[in-house]
Amino acid sequence: MSKKILIALIIIVTLRVLLFLNFSVKDWKILIPLLITSLGIILIQKKVKKTAWLFPAIFLLIISANLFNPLELGIRGNPVPIWLVDEQRREHGVNYDNLEVLIMHNKVVNYSLSYLSHYFDYFRGDFLFVNGNFLYLFDALFLILGFRIIITSPRGWESILIWLLAAPVIPALDFQPPNVLKAINMYLPLIIISTFGVLRLINGVKYKRI
Repeated sequence: MSKKILIALIIIVTLRVLLFLNFSVKDWKILIPLLITSLGIILIQKKVKKTAWLFPAIFLLIISANLFNPLELGIRGNPVPIWLVDEQRREHGVNYDNLEVLIMHNKVVNYSLSYLSHYFDYFRGDFLFVNGNFLYLFDALFLILGFRIIITSPRGWESILIWLLAAPVIPALDFQPPNVLKAINMYLPLIIISTFGVLRLINGVKYKRI
């Protein structure tokens, strides 16, 4: 990466983060998990030499940066999957206690499906670009170009992708609709990818190829 591209990347990411905090979050205390995650990943990449230790360390860092207790508000405070188990079993009539029914409909299955649903809600377009006020609509184009770069040249993007995929792991445990505060750790990796998409678009227009 050239020096000019690096400077442009830093400037764009910094401006986007400041705008996001100023107009969307209104709470500068949210910088704490954001900075913990960012600085931690930078330090880990510099200090950890073996890749086998790098990715688990980044994953644990992002998980620990979510400063709330999801178990109190989520699994323990959400009995809906349990109620759903009883309803699903009753639909089988006299066979409600068959082994097959018990395997299909139980707390583990329902909580797992509910968790996966809430996890992927953080990556839905309506949350990212419309209802969540998380990103702008034009970021969709830049993200497409950014992910195209990752697909064509994946080397070096591992930590960013792990950061992005791990960010909603803990917030999804509260079984509530996604919101900006809980998804804050997703913001920087998305903006970094989006910024590379911007640079790709600029180069494409400049050299008439994207």
